[in-house]
Amino acid sequence: MSKVSIIIPAYNQARFLERTIQSVINQTFRDLEIIVVNDGSSDDTGSIAARYQGMSNFKLINQSNMGVAQARNQGFRESSGEYIVFLDGDDTIHPQHVEKLSKILDDNPSLGFVYCDDFYIDENDNPSPVSHFVGKARKILSGNITSSLMLGGYFAIHAVMTRRKVIEEAGGFKPELRSLEDYEFWLRISMAGNQTYYLDEKLANYRRLTESRSRDGYRTSEVLREILTNLSRQYPEATGEAASFLQEFNLETSMANQWLLAEMDELRSRCNFDAVLSQDDTNTFHFYDNAQSARLTAQSPGKLALGAHIINQVAARTIFLHPPAKLEYQLPTSLSGKLCFAVTMHPAVWENTVSGSCTFLIHADNRQDFTVQIDPVHHPADRRWHEYTLDIPPSYYGNHRITFETQSPASLDYRWALWRAPVFCWTEKI
Repeated sequence: MSKVSIIIPAYNQARFLERTIQSVINQTFRDLEIIVVNDGSSDDTGSIAARYQGMSNFKLINQSNMGVAQARNQGFRESSGEYIVFLDGDDTIHPQHVEKLSKILDDNPSLGFVYCDDFYIDENDNPSPVSHFVGKARKILSGNITSSLMLGGYFAIHAVMTRRKVIEEAGGFKPELRSLEDYEFWLRISMAGNQTYYLDEKLANYRRLTESRSRDGYRTSEVLREILTNLSRQYPEATGEAASFLQEFNLETSMANQWLLAEMDELRSRCNFDAVLSQDDTNTFHFYDNAQSARLTAQSPGKLALGAHIINQVAARTIFLHPPAKLEYQLPTSLSGKLCFAVTMHPAVWENTVSGSCTFLIHADNRQDFTVQIDPVHHPADRRWHEYTLDIPPSYYGNHRITFETQSPASLDYRWALWRAPVFCWTEKI
């Protein structure tokens, strides 16, 4: 019997599996076993894993394709370790991963599991341009982390080491979910009362590959709703305690966001109109603040909403204008100026195949001064804020009339168009 079992489910991971296995072999902790579950791969995954069968602590399980949850459960049934780590076939672990996490469980028998920070890498094992810090992702990191997990998953599966008895009592992963199985498992064992400890060291390498990590956002939302519904019924007391914490957390976050967004709006205005704002007689018109006085033209209700969004780490107040719709403003000036804004579609529709392209237009004084069409569903490069600044000439027919319009060339489903804090800036003539 080994002290620690490393279970590696692998489906068509011939490209990375050798690196994954080698990272386990390189562990400073030696009392461990390696179990690879070849989940019906059609590439060389099985033959690569078979090269290690001469090792006394290595076991290869070949099975028909049944999904990652079934593969993990099968690997667990074949394991003997007191402590368990699940390591996906394209990820790796730091040489001291097992040594450091197992010592924490040895020294703290009341803990059900322990986890660490993770490090994002690309296909060549180089650091990913996207940084992630588990220790900054949540307010509560150790003890009972049910409330933290209720906000969503925030650590990689191989960042965790779990006691065998905890997995046995929980019954393993739920294959029927087909996604978010690991998130559901951590939430379930936390709701059951298991305590944890967070080690703030990057001992797990998580490989970010867009083609293998992408999910159907709509399907994921359905699964998440199912998970939370079932677990709230199974653990009503734990759900109530977490909900109480989340209410307090939401209030704190809301107050912080309001302050942050106000500061960012002011900063963005200064950055976008540096030259103009250096003059004392500069004026600004914030369309977000004046949206209630604008005239909305739409075929159905629910086309306009005001809110705040964080997209690609850029936070701002936003005007939601679902097509087809127009929002017309009467400005307090006829002078020339600059109109600064950004557009995108809500991230919730980026991977929703029902959605598609959306066209954004701006009309200034009955002229069409701007148009752009974006399609983040089919063009990932569009999954960002698109920033623009327009020079608006003076109006000789009275104060400016600025109209924001959104259109859809096809279906109108899930065209969630966002305008980021538009601002018009002008300078009074002396």
